[in-house]
Amino acid sequence: MAASCSNGSNTQSYNYGSFVSNGISELANCACGLKPVRRTVTKWGPNRGRKFWGCRNFVSHDIECRCNYFVWDSDYMPQTQQRTPQQLHTQCLECPQKELEIMTLRNVILKMHGDHKSTIIKMKLLLFLCVLFGVACVVLLLILALK
Repeated sequence: MAASCSNGSNTQSYNYGSFVSNGISELANCACGLKPVRRTVTKWGPNRGRKFWGCRNFVSHDIECRCNYFVWDSDYMPQTQQRTPQQLHTQCLECPQKELEIMTLRNVILKMHGDHKSTIIKMKLLLFLCVLFGVACVVLLLILALK
């Protein structure tokens, strides 16, 4: 939807909606050339508390040019959130594969955790045997020295 604003002999026109820049959907500038700001409806009624995007001069009393730029926040969807039916279908098909991959990786982690615990137990046992062997050697040397 297009609208125009006349300021003397200078007429500006603009489009409601959004444009894409660097892969990110942005709201288009209004007739004033300003980026819209997010506001909240404060008047009593069914829309009270609802968010919308409007010109910074939305409530301007300038008779020459009143900017009527208005987009409900719920109607604005960033490019990153827009998905085609084919993209959604592909994502749904990928879910079971991703779940299987997650389960496989969890099993690998659990196995590594178990292996880690087993290795620690073996190292503690080896340390205990080394200390025991050392004590046995010292005792044997003392017995031989006393004879």
